[in-house]
Amino acid sequence: MLKCVQSKRLVKAVVCAMALSLFVPIVSNVQAETLANLDQQETQLLQQSDSISSEIQATLTAVNDKYAQVASLQKQIDENQQLLTKTKQEIVDTQNTIEKRKEVVAKRLQSIQINNATDIDLKALLSADSFGDFVRRMYAMTMLQGLEKEKIESLNDSMQSLQELNQKAEATQAKLETDRQELASQAKELDSRILALRQKLDQNKDALAKIAADKEVEKQRQAAEQARQKREQEEAASKQQAAQTSQASQNTASSPVQSTTTPSTTTTGTSGKVMYMESTAYSYAEAGASYFTASGTDLRANPMAVAVDPSVIPLGTLLEVEGYGVALALDTGGAIKGNIIDVHFDSREKCIQWGRRQVKVTILS
Repeated sequence: MLKCVQSKRLVKAVVCAMALSLFVPIVSNVQAETLANLDQQETQLLQQSDSISSEIQATLTAVNDKYAQVASLQKQIDENQQLLTKTKQEIVDTQNTIEKRKEVVAKRLQSIQINNATDIDLKALLSADSFGDFVRRMYAMTMLQGLEKEKIESLNDSMQSLQELNQKAEATQAKLETDRQELASQAKELDSRILALRQKLDQNKDALAKIAADKEVEKQRQAAEQARQKREQEEAASKQQAAQTSQASQNTASSPVQSTTTPSTTTTGTSGKVMYMESTAYSYAEAGASYFTASGTDLRANPMAVAVDPSVIPLGTLLEVEGYGVALALDTGGAIKGNIIDVHFDSREKCIQWGRRQVKVTILS
């Protein structure tokens, strides 16, 4: 009966060893794939960041060009405004001159009506010394009247030209102002585009920093997983060897009483040490909580962290918490004393789900 039981144990040990040997490459492939995914994400973000930087430079050039056009239009607006001011002043001056000229003519007509100036003019003509003198006087009077009329007509023409120039200048001013506002609006849109691109670039930088932290943690996990797998292989091989030795002893023993058994052992070294501890949970998302641990690690970039009593588990220790996973001892706490461990989650809901429980803690490195 004892030999049968030992045979079953031997078969079970061999099966476990075979299962472990099959499991090792699968885990390694998963880890390699995870690291490859992080590398791929990092490459994509770097390429995207380069593209965003190029787009920012191109947009800055476009913005500078728009503002240069705005400045040029503003200069034209100022020059046109000076022309408008000058034209309006000339219109006022010309209008005043016309009014004065009309006033002179009106006074002359009034004088003619009051003083019978026609008779005076006739007397002036008739008092000529000779016919030649008469003709000269007649010509002079005609010229004076013609010049007065031409003066008024010329002033009216100037007034009309100035008014047309004023209308043209006002239309030009309105067009220039519309163009300036349109260019200023386009420049503001480009400014907003640059701001959005810079925000995206900052987000990429944060994402790259997180990926770098995740890669470092993943590498440590891979190293710890490989060490754990190697340790389990050695333990399985040791158990298999012990089982084989026990079987051989049973075959050569004269009595079942003479057989010996190999007691199970627990690793007591730093690496591979197993402890059973009480576990609670905490999160940086809790009100009043900090993003940073006692070791200065940003929990947003590396959420897989635990708080420990440094006198029991030193800070920086890589460990595996049953039901939680592989994590680093990065934090401490006033209530974390002795065999208590506080696992970190990125939300309060996960902390509530975790609650308070007894867990198996394995020191990996």
